[in-house]
Amino acid sequence: MIGEDVFEEARNFKINWNGGLGQAQLQEPDQRQFTYGLTSDGTYTDLDPTTSPFDATDETLQRFQRQLTENSYYGIVDFTIPMFEEKERTDAFKTGFYQDYSQRDYSQSSFNYPYGLSPTPALPSQETYTPTNGETWADVFLSPERSGLINPTGVLGPYMMSYSIFNQAGDPAVNPGTDYNASQGVTASYLMADFKPFPQLTLVGGARFENTNIKITGATNLPSRYFGDFNGFSKIQQLDLLPAVSATFELTQGVNIRMAWSQTLARPSFKEMGPVITKDFTADSYFLGNPLLQLSKANNYDFRVEWFPRAGEVLSLSLFYKDLQAPLEQTSFYDDITELNFFKYVNAPSGTIRGLEFEARKRLDQLSSTLRQFSLFFNYTYIASSVPVTGQAAEFVNQPTRPLQGQPEYVINAGLNYDNDEYRFYAGLFYNVTGPLLYAAGSPFVEPGTTKVLSYFPDILDFNLTQGLTDNWKITFRGKNLLNPWNNKTQTLNGTEYIYSSYTKGWDLSLNAAYSF
Repeated sequence: MIGEDVFEEARNFKINWNGGLGQAQLQEPDQRQFTYGLTSDGTYTDLDPTTSPFDATDETLQRFQRQLTENSYYGIVDFTIPMFEEKERTDAFKTGFYQDYSQRDYSQSSFNYPYGLSPTPALPSQETYTPTNGETWADVFLSPERSGLINPTGVLGPYMMSYSIFNQAGDPAVNPGTDYNASQGVTASYLMADFKPFPQLTLVGGARFENTNIKITGATNLPSRYFGDFNGFSKIQQLDLLPAVSATFELTQGVNIRMAWSQTLARPSFKEMGPVITKDFTADSYFLGNPLLQLSKANNYDFRVEWFPRAGEVLSLSLFYKDLQAPLEQTSFYDDITELNFFKYVNAPSGTIRGLEFEARKRLDQLSSTLRQFSLFFNYTYIASSVPVTGQAAEFVNQPTRPLQGQPEYVINAGLNYDNDEYRFYAGLFYNVTGPLLYAAGSPFVEPGTTKVLSYFPDILDFNLTQGLTDNWKITFRGKNLLNPWNNKTQTLNGTEYIYSSYTKGWDLSLNAAYSF
């Protein structure tokens, strides 16, 4: 719900408000994953098992059950108090309040079907399978002669499953966690002033108070090497004062210089903090929540020069710098006891981000009257980030700094828009290029010889089309990832870079109708 109230008799005193509530649910009753080896001659074989109860390459069959329910609501009220009687003056005091609360219940069960415990060798027919008539390994994997669950008295060889089931939560040494409850409450208020001491200069300054209250409750018998000193309960309760100031100077008609400084917060998500080990099937990796995460704070410095030749057009150049305290980073770990590779978020000591951005938007009517509804835009951002490497990690990577996890080296966006108000028709074609980034930082606790995981993003092409039917109704078609390129991640082993994962996402097509009133 959104609303606005204006009181003209009180200098156009204005109240803006909005609020909402929602619920998200996930029911995953029986997710199954099995592994196999495929030889060059087209023969499917079992993979040689090891002792790990987690690694998907070590257990033939795994089954997962997950349930998640998350409720949330928020409310915002903003007050704008004009400073002067004159309506043409935009100087004003502003204040407001914000309340956001979300609560999540999560539970999961994880089961492995181990290989047989007997040293008796498996029969050749049980070791390999040559596909016929278009069959695949999935078609025969759970056939009666292979599954000990169906025939528990059958051969228990190293290449055949036994009838036993391993419940991961039953072993305190490797317990991945079965459930957690989490809540986050954010209460905030702010006070600011928007003031023009003279027509060419606009000053904006103020501060925001934010009270963060995050609570995580989970199991108490979790292995400390995964979850640290977590004893079943952790919380973040923190009050922050976040100031912000900015100045905009109109150098000439349509040319502005902007400068700004602000402090902002980044909060870990429930997934990043939840004390469970979850399987990401799309990435074929394990993710471990870290209930000991803390908030991250940033000092942001921005400088921008912009030129507006005419309505709908802009040419700008921006410089930015961010000084980060305890930035959140996804990091790769390895547990040599269970031979588990996994990812989890940690707070790095500090970090910096600096860069520049160039932006241009241009209407095409000056080229030809037939192009009057067309416009082009282009955006290029260069990013240089740095995180200090300290302690054992410094010995591991042998360098004083590294890039911040998740920050690409560059981002390029370009697009062509068509907007016809007369026929309520809009179409847009958008192209994106994102430079390589650090998908997961390396740590001293990774598999020997391996380092960070790099992600190489492919070029992305999207298309939007909107047709208004009436003043209230419109339909929108969206096509995303139309090129369907390969997404590649790499990892270096003993100085050689290998493909860590490679996949395509497929096209994303949607059609929706919207009614506004």
